[in-house]
Amino acid sequence: MGLLQAGARLERLGLADFVGTAEIQKIVKVSRQRVYQLTRRSSFPEPAAVLASGTVWVTAEVIAWIRVHRPADLP
Repeated sequence: MGLLQAGARLERLGLADFVGTAEIQKIVKVSRQRVYQLTRRSSFPEPAAVLASGTVWVTAEVIAWIRVHRPADLP
């Protein structure tokens, strides 16, 4: 599956240009604690911003990371 196809599927899940931990949890179907562990890996994309409500990442970068590190988790 190409990145654009994955992006289209994620759009249908209601994901926008940026994702937070809740959206990442929804994509890879893991616990909030596991998302915290994944996002702390040196290979995980750098956050786009740290907001008062939490950290956000660029969706396309997260999807690209998942394609390499957890391809079975893509919808």
